[in-house]
Amino acid sequence: MRTDRRFDASPVVGHGPSTAQRRQAVLVVAAHATDAADLSELLAMLGLAPEEGRPPVDPPAEPEPVHPAPALPPQFMTELAELAARAHRTSTPDRVGGAR
Repeated sequence: MRTDRRFDASPVVGHGPSTAQRRQAVLVVAAHATDAADLSELLAMLGLAPEEGRPPVDPPAEPEPVHPAPALPPQFMTELAELAARAHRTSTPDRVGGAR
Protein backbone atom coordinates (compact mmCIF):
# COMPACT_ATOMS: atom_id res chain seq x y z
CA MET A 1 0.00 0.00 0.00
CA ARG A 2 1.40 3.34 -1.00
CA THR A 3 1.21 6.32 1.35
CA ASP A 4 1.07 9.93 0.32
CA ARG A 5 4.29 11.66 1.51
CA ARG A 6 2.42 14.97 1.91
CA PHE A 7 0.79 13.61 5.05
CA ASP A 8 3.81 11.83 6.51
CA ALA A 9 4.42 13.26 9.98
CA SER A 10 7.72 11.47 10.58
CA PRO A 11 10.57 13.86 11.40
CA VAL A 12 13.09 14.65 8.71
CA VAL A 13 16.68 14.35 9.87
CA GLY A 14 18.46 17.70 9.86
CA HIS A 15 15.23 19.67 9.78
CA GLY A 16 13.47 21.09 12.77
CA PRO A 17 13.46 24.11 14.97
CA SER A 18 16.78 25.79 15.68
CA THR A 19 18.15 26.16 19.19
CA ALA A 20 16.93 29.77 19.25
CA GLN A 21 13.44 28.71 18.14
CA ARG A 22 13.30 25.98 20.79
CA ARG A 23 14.40 28.50 23.43
CA GLN A 24 11.70 30.93 22.33
CA ALA A 25 9.08 28.15 22.45
CA VAL A 26 10.04 27.27 26.03
CA LEU A 27 9.76 30.93 27.04
CA VAL A 28 6.33 31.33 25.41
CA VAL A 29 5.03 28.15 27.05
CA ALA A 30 6.44 29.28 30.41
CA ALA A 31 4.68 32.64 30.07
CA HIS A 32 1.33 30.90 29.57
CA ALA A 33 1.70 28.05 32.08
CA THR A 34 -0.34 28.34 35.27
CA ASP A 35 2.25 26.70 37.53
CA ALA A 36 5.38 24.54 37.49
CA ALA A 37 3.44 21.29 37.02
CA ASP A 38 1.52 22.79 34.08
CA LEU A 39 4.78 24.01 32.54
CA SER A 40 6.41 20.63 32.95
CA GLU A 41 3.45 18.86 31.33
CA LEU A 42 3.22 21.30 28.40
CA LEU A 43 6.97 21.13 27.71
CA ALA A 44 6.86 17.33 27.78
CA MET A 45 3.99 17.35 25.26
CA LEU A 46 6.06 19.52 22.93
CA GLY A 47 9.26 17.52 23.39
CA LEU A 48 11.02 20.45 25.01
CA ALA A 49 13.14 20.58 28.15
CA PRO A 50 13.15 23.43 30.69
CA GLU A 51 16.93 23.81 30.21
CA GLU A 52 16.35 24.87 26.61
CA GLY A 53 14.82 28.12 27.88
CA ARG A 54 18.07 29.29 29.43
CA PRO A 55 20.00 31.96 27.56
CA PRO A 56 23.10 30.81 25.70
CA VAL A 57 26.31 31.05 27.67
CA ASP A 58 29.17 32.99 26.13
CA PRO A 59 32.36 30.97 25.95
CA PRO A 60 35.05 32.13 28.35
CA ALA A 61 37.27 34.87 26.99
CA GLU A 62 40.57 33.79 25.56
CA PRO A 63 43.44 34.69 27.87
CA GLU A 64 45.83 37.34 26.63
CA PRO A 65 48.83 35.74 24.93
CA VAL A 66 52.01 35.74 26.96
CA HIS A 67 54.77 37.42 25.03
CA PRO A 68 58.32 36.30 25.73
CA ALA A 69 60.73 38.86 27.09
CA PRO A 70 62.63 40.59 24.33
CA ALA A 71 66.06 39.16 23.64
CA LEU A 72 68.92 41.16 25.06
CA PRO A 73 71.67 42.21 22.66
CA PRO A 74 74.83 40.07 22.87
CA GLN A 75 76.93 43.10 23.88
CA PHE A 76 74.73 43.65 26.93
CA MET A 77 75.01 39.98 27.90
CA THR A 78 78.82 40.16 27.66
CA GLU A 79 78.95 43.30 29.82
CA LEU A 80 76.60 41.71 32.34
CA ALA A 81 78.76 38.57 32.56
CA GLU A 82 81.91 40.67 33.07
CA LEU A 83 80.21 42.73 35.78
CA ALA A 84 79.06 39.57 37.58
CA ALA A 85 82.56 38.04 37.38
CA ARG A 86 84.12 41.24 38.78
CA ALA A 87 81.57 41.35 41.63
CA HIS A 88 82.27 37.70 42.43
CA ARG A 89 86.05 38.27 42.52
CA THR A 90 85.77 41.20 44.90
CA SER A 91 83.37 39.45 47.26
CA THR A 92 85.35 36.17 47.58
CA PRO A 93 88.10 36.01 50.20
CA ASP A 94 91.65 35.54 48.89
CA ARG A 95 92.45 32.78 51.34
CA VAL A 96 90.55 29.54 51.51
CA GLY A 97 89.09 29.14 54.99
CA GLY A 98 90.16 32.66 55.95
CA ALA A 99 88.32 34.89 58.39
CA ARG A 100 85.70 37.17 57.05
